[in-house]
Amino acid sequence: MPTELHDALGRVYLILDYDAENQWVSSTWVGDQSYASVLTGCNAGLLLLQEKACCCLLNDNRQISGFWSEDAVEWIVANWVPRAVQAGLTHMATVVQPGSLAAVYAEAVQLGAVSNLHNRHFFFLASAQEWLREAQKGATE
Repeated sequence: MPTELHDALGRVYLILDYDAENQWVSSTWVGDQSYASVLTGCNAGLLLLQEKACCCLLNDNRQISGFWSEDAVEWIVANWVPRAVQAGLTHMATVVQPGSLAAVYAEAVQLGAVSNLHNRHFFFLASAQEWLREAQKGATE
């Protein structure tokens, strides 16, 4: 069952779910994101990754509006990514709208991520899902 995180005004800013069929966690970011919402949301996603012992994250940023602060991106790279890798995350697929600011931030995280996290961004959800399925096949062979 999906978990929704809400801001102070009651608006959903993140939907987290465990996809049992594909054995990955999905995160869908919605609307404007503050530094606090990014930290809270990323930490909630990390708890779900740990709880379900997932190696794959499907991160959907297509519904983000506005931009993430540089501080939030730096925190993800320096703080969240190492903890996620330590928890077992090996593959993260981020889906973005072409030309969106989310695409810029996905690129920044990709460039700054540690070498043992395979991180790619996509413009199409189906492409991201296929990449994660192939990654899982490779891990089990």
